Parts: sequence; C-alpha cells; structure tokens
Amino acid sequence: HMQLNNLTTTSHGIGAESGSMIYLENTTSKDMYIRSNGMIEGDNVTVSDLTMDTAGVAEFNKLTIDCSSASSACITAYGGTTIKLQNSTITGNGSTHAISIFGAYLDLKGSTINSTNSESIKVDYSYISASTNNTIQGTIICSQNGLGAFDSAHTTSGCN
Repeated sequence: HMQLNNLTTTSHGIGAESGSMIYLENTTSKDMYIRSNGMIEGDNVTVSDLTMDTAGVAEFNKLTIDCSSASSACITAYGGTTIKLQNSTITGNGSTHAISIFGAYLDLKGSTINSTNSESIKVDYSYISASTNNTIQGTIICSQNGLGAFDSAHTTSGCN
C-alpha cells in the first residue's frame, strides 16, 4: 500500500500491478496503468491516459483525463477490470472513442464524457452503468454483448 499526496510529474507515469494498491490525492501524472490485480484509488487526480488489464481496479472521485490532442482512447480497459468514476471529466478526441472497454465494468456517476468523435464510449463484452447524473457527448456503442444502464438523455446503439 502506498499513498501519494500533492504529486505532480509530467515526465513519469504511475502504475499498480501484482496486487499492489496506491491511493492518490491531488496528483497529476503523465499516464497511468493498472494491471494484474493492481488497484489505484484517488481524489482529484489528472492523467494523460489510463490503461487497464487483468483484473485491475480503478476508483476515482474527480479524475480528469484530457486526451483531445492524442489519437488514442483516454481510457482503455479489458481483462476483467473495474472502473468507478465519480465527478470526473474525460475529454476524448476525434480519432477514436474517449473510453473503450472490453470484458470490463464501468460505473459513471456525476461525470462528463466529452468527445468530438461521434462514438464516445465503446462497450464490448462489458457492462456500463451510467444512470446517475452523467453528461455524455456522442453515442455509447455496445457491440459484442455490451450491456448497460443509462439516463434517458444518452444516445446508445446496440445496448441492451
């Protein structure tokens, strides 16, 4: 278990793997990865992107990711991962989805997903819960057994 408070780095990333757990508060980092049963929790965290794999867990209040100048997704998660975001803002780009999940669980509460791509969130073999006060720009695309719960204001395609 490690706790980092008031950390800013634009040249290094933060990662958790092999069962490690990190708690972040008021932290800015280049990028973040979570894999192999690693877990990162945080409050008021800013990163350039988040990549998750193999049963990783991410729980954030006030996570900010702006990948509007990149050509990849802000959040990519697969392999039985769990992402819980509250009061968070994810800003994607026009090249691809802001969030792409495959075999993962995504829970959004009071969060904003901005994207200039018409498809903002891609849900494959995954479940998304986005029914609590979220603003999602663009379409949530569910393919390959993607499921979810949404606000009536959200635009979805293929979601059950």
